[in-house]
Amino acid sequence: MSTIFSAALRASGLRVAEVAELLDCTPATVYNYVNGRSAPPPDAVRRLAEITDAELAEVARRRERTREKMRKTLRRNQSGITTADRREWQKKATAARLAKRKD
Repeated sequence: MSTIFSAALRASGLRVAEVAELLDCTPATVYNYVNGRSAPPPDAVRRLAEITDAELAEVARRRERTREKMRKTLRRNQSGITTADRREWQKKATAARLAKRKD
């Protein structure tokens, strides 16, 4: 739920303090919702969607994309590729990019 809340907040362009005032809660509460430290109640999500004019379907799509990225990362981690392998690959890729820039 916090992903939906943070996506709607980002889409709105409002500051945390402004949203807190509109939702009648503290900025710390909104900050906790955004960062996943606590789950916003469904009513708060609904009110944020109304305040920001956010489309809940769009927010849900963003949430699903985030979940899909997490699933891909998990699959990659389960495929036997170690962290050391990934770091080595990243070093090689970075070196190749830097070599292209020099040319």
